[in-house]
Order: sequence, then structure tokens, then C-alpha cells
Amino acid sequence: MLGKYENIDRKVTEPSLEPVDVLMLTLDAETYLGKCLDSLYKEVPVNNLIVVDGGSKDNTIEILNKYPRVKINIRPDIKTTGKCFEVLFNQVSTPWIVLSMQIWSSVRVGMMRC
Repeated sequence: MLGKYENIDRKVTEPSLEPVDVLMLTLDAETYLGKCLDSLYKEVPVNNLIVVDGGSKDNTIEILNKYPRVKINIRPDIKTTGKCFEVLFNQVSTPWIVLSMQIWSSVRVGMMRC
């Protein structure tokens, strides 16, 4: 699925909500990425979607670029998940975050306070 971005953006439709940075690791994630992002933007007031991509060879980057307020860090040089998290957390600007990870063939989402 290439992600259709339905212009359902909770930060825009409900501006009184506290914005949240969304952190995401990606690598060849096109299969579920569009559906995941549509859901995130619909349910979460996304301040910024901050992504570390491990050098995707599919349409992952093209899908990400269809969504607003996305900061993409293409870093195939990073070899550990911990270093990827360091890159992500250094860019957080909100007190709350949503952490979304591609695990095997699906996506897991969790929310935490910084």
C-alpha cells in the first residue's frame, strides 16, 4: 500500500490538543507504512514524525514524503537500534512521544512521557 494520506490530521482538526512527536524506525516498510501513518495522523496530534530509515530500497521514503511535518534521517551507516534511538530522541521537542516500530511484518505503537 502506498499510503494515500487522507488529509485527516488531528493536529489541524483539534488544535487545542497537546502535540506529540512520533518516532519511527523504518527499513523497507512500504507494505504497512501508509496504513500506519494514516492511522497515526488520524488519532494522534502529530507535531513531527521523526524517522530513521536504514536505507530502504522500496517506496518507504516516497510514502513518508506524502505526509506533513516529517523529518527523515536516512542512515544505513547506523548498525544498532540503540544508536537509531539516540538519533530519534535527540530531535524530540514535545513532552510526550509516540514510539512506532516496524516489527517483523507489522507495526507496534506505544506512547510515553519524556
